[in-house]
Amino acid sequence: MVVVGARSASSARSTLRAVARRIQRVLRDVRGLEGFRVVHTVWSFKMRRAIDRVRTYERLCERFFPSYEPEINTALTVPLEDLRVKACLHKRSGAVFGVKRDRDAYLALQLIAPLLVYVGE
Repeated sequence: MVVVGARSASSARSTLRAVARRIQRVLRDVRGLEGFRVVHTVWSFKMRRAIDRVRTYERLCERFFPSYEPEINTALTVPLEDLRVKACLHKRSGAVFGVKRDRDAYLALQLIAPLLVYVGE
């Protein structure tokens, strides 16, 4: 099951439990809807100013192996193998995918934030 819009992993877990209970009430023969765990979460964020994706890409190349193909996708994609997450940066927003623990998302943002180049700098 996928829960969209949960503010935290614990609220996603409680929402999943509520949905599972409803499914079991409606479909009485359903078994095995127990032992829920959150597999991964997606963290999204907004930036105060627009980033210059080309110059940010050049700075990120010094430490990571980002990909930026504006013809295919407008996002700047940065895989962080140590944390096992992937960050996608758009002009004014971004997302961190594959987060298993909240700490991983914070660490990913701390690694990437100093390397961002904003428009007009």
